[in-house]
Amino acid sequence: MVAQGVSAFLTVRALVRTDDSYRLEPGKIKIDRRMMARILKIGIPSGIQQSIISLSNVIVQANINSFGAAAMAGFGSYSKIDGFAMLPLQSFCMAATTFTGQNIGAKSPGV
Repeated sequence: MVAQGVSAFLTVRALVRTDDSYRLEPGKIKIDRRMMARILKIGIPSGIQQSIISLSNVIVQANINSFGAAAMAGFGSYSKIDGFAMLPLQSFCMAATTFTGQNIGAKSPGV
């Protein structure tokens, strides 16, 4: 956390001190209410969904732990294989989400 904080501070300091077109001017920062409403409309349900998934994973792991060391080892192996198999799918989904978001932002129907 310290490294992230230092990195954020140094980045903001560099953006404030530059004279280039991407200069950060803290006095001009404001919240766009329409955009904030759109972000929250999508973000809050997504956050709730992710929380429920995380909670269910904790419950599943607790139940598997009650079966003993062999079950825990088997589930650990399964998790490694599942993670390896799911990585390409998650990458594809993130790419599709980015593509969709860019098209919505550009008000383009896409390909």
